[in-house]
Amino acid sequence: MKIFGRILLVLIFFSSTCFVSTSVQAAPKSFTLDSSKIYHYATYGKKKTSKTTYRYHTLYRYWKGTKQQELWDLQTTEKYYWGSDLGVLYVIQRDVKKGSPVSAYNTEVVGEVLQTSATVKTPAGTFKNCTVAKVRSETVTFAPHHGLIQIRNAQQRVTYALIKVEKRK
Repeated sequence: MKIFGRILLVLIFFSSTCFVSTSVQAAPKSFTLDSSKIYHYATYGKKKTSKTTYRYHTLYRYWKGTKQQELWDLQTTEKYYWGSDLGVLYVIQRDVKKGSPVSAYNTEVVGEVLQTSATVKTPAGTFKNCTVAKVRSETVTFAPHHGLIQIRNAQQRVTYALIKVEKRK
């Protein structure tokens, strides 16, 4: 039995080292929100601002907003999904490159990635290594480990932005 265990360990080690590429590839970006934090967003209208705070609901594993909204934040090995019950759902590739498509509801291509290493400033702070995409008439910005942080309309007015990130108590 000891020999079988040693052989199994050697096979596991061999299989894990044998197929390692000599070229180093960067891991795909992780855009998912950090469940140990609380995210505050603001939606700007013509005259008034609407604010929403999202907290991760650990029992049901989803983000719940202060006005009973839900925030969808899902990541697979290939794609990142971000949306809300307001009807918006963006889908981008995790190994995103300039020119990569941005989809709505995983089917209809609605835009393309303009930049993958932008530095973007929001009321919540400055975010590096952001992915910026043109989606219809809006510019949408995703930050690693924070998801969607900003949407600007065609007139370059901020219509949605991350305004504060705080540690969950």
